[in-house]
Amino acid sequence: MFLINKKRKSDANDLRTVEGFTHFYNSYLDFVLNICFKYTKEACVAEDITAQLFTKLWERREELHQKQWDENSWKYYLTTAAKHRVFDHIRSVKRQEVHRPEIASAQDQKDNSTERDIYFGELSSLLTYHVNQLPPKCREVFQLSRYEGLTNKEIAKKLSVSDNTVKTHMANALNYLRKHLSDYALPKRSYGT
Repeated sequence: MFLINKKRKSDANDLRTVEGFTHFYNSYLDFVLNICFKYTKEACVAEDITAQLFTKLWERREELHQKQWDENSWKYYLTTAAKHRVFDHIRSVKRQEVHRPEIASAQDQKDNSTERDIYFGELSSLLTYHVNQLPPKCREVFQLSRYEGLTNKEIAKKLSVSDNTVKTHMANALNYLRKHLSDYALPKRSYGT
């Protein structure tokens, strides 16, 4: 009976066993939590950091078992490890804060690009509809100018009409489109040669 109790007592100090690590965890949990909370001032963050620290210790239990430290040595080791983890967390939060405006700006641009795409698609559909409502010669002059990029002189030559006729058709087309697309605030430009 004495041998069994002695074996259990040594298991409680053996970090490689579940019982030993559980004993170690229970012995130092509040100590580590208090250190983490002292620097973070946030209970949830302190708990997360403490959990990460003990998880790492569990992964290194074989190596840690080799150390024959007393309570003061463990407290020093755990204090140092906790501070390093807290400071890593603080640095990470600060990095995120520095980059947050860039991320928000990129997100806004992404959000705006979707909105612009929808707006552009809607405007394109309306423009096509209203261009198709123009009288045939007026529509042809507008399409040659705006879709094919021809100058007034090139359009006049291609359609065998005068420059003034092209200018009149363009003015009529643009006035009609401005009137029917006024909600889209089309810019006023001078449309000459």
